[in-house]
This record gives sequence, structure tokens and C-alpha cells, in this order.
Amino acid sequence: MSLRAVVIACGLALACSREKQAPRKTTLVHLPDSVASIAVSEDAEKYAYVVADADGKRVVHDGMSDDSYPDATVPTFAPVTRKLFYWAGAFTGPGYLVADGTRIGDFGRDGTLVFCLDGTRWATAAGTRELKVGDETKPGPVIVLADGKKLGSYPDASVPSFSADGRHLAYLVGADDATKLVVDGTERASYVKPTSPCAAPKTPFPRGPNFWPQFQVRYQSDGRLLVMTQDEDGWGIYRDGTRVASYAASVVQTHPRIGGECPRDVTAIAAWSFTTAEKAPVAAWWERMPGNAERWRVVRNEAPADDVVCSRPWLLQPPELSADGRHLAYACSVSDPEDSVTIVLDGRRFGPYRDMWAYALSDDGVHVAYGADDGMGERPWKYYVDGEARTESFAAVWRPRVEAGTGRLAWESRLEGDQGGVLGIERRRLASFDQVVFGPRFLHPGTVTWVIRRGRRLVRLDVPTR
Repeated sequence: MSLRAVVIACGLALACSREKQAPRKTTLVHLPDSVASIAVSEDAEKYAYVVADADGKRVVHDGMSDDSYPDATVPTFAPVTRKLFYWAGAFTGPGYLVADGTRIGDFGRDGTLVFCLDGTRWATAAGTRELKVGDETKPGPVIVLADGKKLGSYPDASVPSFSADGRHLAYLVGADDATKLVVDGTERASYVKPTSPCAAPKTPFPRGPNFWPQFQVRYQSDGRLLVMTQDEDGWGIYRDGTRVASYAASVVQTHPRIGGECPRDVTAIAAWSFTTAEKAPVAAWWERMPGNAERWRVVRNEAPADDVVCSRPWLLQPPELSADGRHLAYACSVSDPEDSVTIVLDGRRFGPYRDMWAYALSDDGVHVAYGADDGMGERPWKYYVDGEARTESFAAVWRPRVEAGTGRLAWESRLEGDQGGVLGIERRRLASFDQVVFGPRFLHPGTVTWVIRRGRRLVRLDVPTR
């Protein structure tokens, strides 16, 4: 081959390489002026948005506009099937669940929607309107729904949980003298309420469902069922009917410290921290160790996850387990010698920092990414991966992502005060935005995907990570 031919061939190869590496921008839709909220499916292919106008709010999707309501929540797409769900209506009057085009009502308060893994089944527990009993206003009953059918009406109920194969549905319900476990419509267990005032649950809202986060059920990947509930000794975690952990008290984010009628040396569980691995029978949560001092640790499958002891549980985010349950990350607050926070990954500690925000494991669990405040200047926030600073400084940060295998970081941040945001990979800025609707997500190897709003345009960005 002649030198000229080699040069031409190399030039063409370089051009092709650059073309392959160029970010791809796709305008999904030109939005109207009055958009109140936007949702995107998990594959970033479908979108829906809520329009607010003089008539109220209405959801627009697939080029069609739904009925108008006095109010409407952010829509939710089911996984895989991409069916659309949202709560609508006026919750001082009739409220509805719109499930794949079917209106179901009426409710007084929306509930958490859950789906089986392939998105073919759905369930929720939602509160009905308050009841007037004489001069008193009392919470209305909580309705549990699955696949459009009413399963029962209860004083209160937990968020339901599907088994991994989608064949079974479990939830907890309230009763006068006990908490009951319902599986596939049949009562399977009853847990007697404790008499100790220290074990009393918190009721943060004036109407149900109020069970979350203190009452939870979680199917594990192997089909076994975890239950966190009150029992006669206080609070317990059960696996397929066998108690595997016991605590005298349960705390929530609004009341994370032990107090009231509890003795100073009481054990406790931080209810919101209860989490499970997606593809392994592993669970983790924060527990208060016995003794007068505030000493907290993360446990994994009933045993201490490591030797780290913290002064309080992390309020903003539960511990994060990798899908295979082998890796665990969390934030640890300490108050001595001064208030600070460290990030812990599989027992390794990174920091300390003055503050942190939104840690995230890579899909393989090997790396942890997070934003941390080093206390320096008006832009105190940087992004870190495994303790290494990877970006410049910012005024504010959102949750980052780190790619499995390469460990490359994708992020979005705000440079100054109320200015719009900027997103990037490692130290490279890619684009500005008014709002990030989706991402960053690694939907395909070597590519990170965002869906952003810029003015009236909803844009999908697919960016090579190298």
C-alpha cells in the first residue's frame, strides 16, 4: 500500500472513530409553556408530562392528552411494559388512580406504586378520604389494590411487595390488637402489639397509609419473605416466619434519636434504612447498639457489616447494596472530635468530609461515587470515586453514577447559586440544562444517557464514556 493510501486510510479510520465517539442528541418533544412535571421510562424511550392550565392539570403521553383534573402527580412508567400510572383529582374531594388508561377511585391520599420485575403486575396501598365521626375527623380506611382489583380495606397497610417471579404479593395490615401479614389474600401471621411505650410507632401524617417506613415487607431473590414489624417484644425482623433480629424501639427520619419513655441503653432500628439486594438474599439496615452512648452501625444479614461505629444513622439515604449483595456502601456520621462524615465501602473508609450527598455504587459494586463538601469557598462540592476527587468544585451537586468496569464518573451539578446546571463525564463538561429528567444511566456499555430539559425542548443525550 502506498504512503498516500495509508494516510487516507488512517484519516478515514480517525474520522469514523470520532463519529462513533460523538455525543448523540435526540429531541424527544417540544414542550408547551405550562409543563408542571415530566417522567421518562426506564429505557429512556417514552415520556409523559403534566400540563398545568386554567382548567387544572392533565397528563400528555403518546401524543394524546388525558382528562383534566384539579391536580395530578408525576406519572410513573411500569418497568419493561412501560404502562403509565398516575394519581389525579382533588384530594379535598374525589381522588383517582389512573392505571394504564383506567380510572380507579376514589381516594383521599395517593400511595406508593409497586410493580413486579417484568411490569405485568402492579399494586398499591392508598388512603381514602377522612371520615367525620361526631365532632372528630378520623383517617379513612386504607385500600390495597392489585392489578385493578380491591384486595381489602384496613385501618392501615404497608407498601405491598411482589415476589421475584411475580406470583405472590404480601403486605402488612393494622388491627386493634395485632399487626397481620397477608400473602396472596390470606392471613399468614399475626404479630401481637407490644405494651412498652418505647415501642410505640410514629404516625407522621393525619391520615393513612402511615405504616411506612416502620412496617415493611420485602420478598428476597430466593423467594423468602422478610417482614419488619412490631411484635410482643418491641420490633422484629422475620425471615419466613423466623425472627432474625429484635429491637426495643424503631426510629424514623423525623425522630432519629431515642427519647421519650425509652431507657438510655435501648436498642433500636432505623426503619427507613431497611434495604435488600436485587439479585441475592441479602438485607441491610442501621441499628443502635446497646449502651447509653449514641452508637450506630450497619448490619448485613443480622451480623455487623464491618467494624465501623457511627454517632447516628444517615438520614438521607439507606445503605446501598450491590445487586449480588457482595458489596455495601453507606455514609457514617461522627461527632468526635468534630462533626464530619465518611463514606464506607466494604469496610474501607473515605474522607472525612464536612458533608456529603448521594452515594451510588457502580453496577458491579466495585466503586462508589458521591458528592462531598470539603468546606472550601463558595463552591465547596466535588465529586469523588473511591476517595479520589474527579471534578472541579461546584455550588451544588446531584447524584452521580460510575460505570462498571471502567470506573468512569458521570455527573450533573450547579456552578453558581440559582444558575442552570451543567453535566459531564470526569473533568469534561458536556452540556448545560434547565432540568435533568433522567440519568445519568449506563443503559449500554460505554455509553451514558441523560434526558434533559432545555427551555421547551426535551432532549435525550447518549454520550460515549471514552
